[in-house]
Amino acid sequence: MRYRTEAEMLKVTKDRASKEVKEASARVEAAEKRAQDAEMPLVKSTEENSHLLGINEVLTSEMKVLKARLVNAEVFEEGARAALKDTEERMASL
Repeated sequence: MRYRTEAEMLKVTKDRASKEVKEASARVEAAEKRAQDAEMPLVKSTEENSHLLGINEVLTSEMKVLKARLVNAEVFEEGARAALKDTEERMASL
């Protein structure tokens, strides 16, 4: 009888342990699922940021080219104004 009682106690203990293991496993699976769900937006955000950085680099490069063209246009405009002034002065002296 004593061994039966011990066996029953061990079975109850084993059943409780199994139940706790199953619950812990379910919590781990739920946590992993939440982690995966959180990871997807992060991956998409990272991809979008990478794309936007590429666009930013292209736009920065284009801005440098346009600034250089502006400087050239300003230099050309100064030369044209000087030539126009010279031409007007020559025409006035005729």
